[in-house]
Amino acid sequence: MLRPAGGLSLNIEDMAKLAELYINRGRGLLSAETIERMAHSKNINIGEFTAGYGLFNYARHYDGIRYRGHDGGLPGWLSKLSFSPKHKAGFVVLQNSEQPQAFRAIVNLISEYLAKYFTQAKRNVADIPK
Repeated sequence: MLRPAGGLSLNIEDMAKLAELYINRGRGLLSAETIERMAHSKNINIGEFTAGYGLFNYARHYDGIRYRGHDGGLPGWLSKLSFSPKHKAGFVVLQNSEQPQAFRAIVNLISEYLAKYFTQAKRNVADIPK
């Protein structure tokens, strides 16, 4: 009855592969140009803006890091796929319950960890003598 709402039937491993596809800009399946086109609102909205919807995905910021991705939910489950093209990283969260506060807390913990990691990695690169 709810199949049209989801459109895809995937497990966590499949979702991680999908995130990897977008992080790697489609390598092996889609062209980098196709992935880039999917990320821009100009394809479906009037005009272009960085916070807009693209094809399948939308922009979201966590802890100052810009991600693209998609999420959804139905009675009994919640899902999120987020990836950062700039940092070549992402995450997937699937939850089999209707506890949106717990779901948001998990997403926030992951995004806070990644923000610290990205900041530390940037400092480490900056510290390397030239």
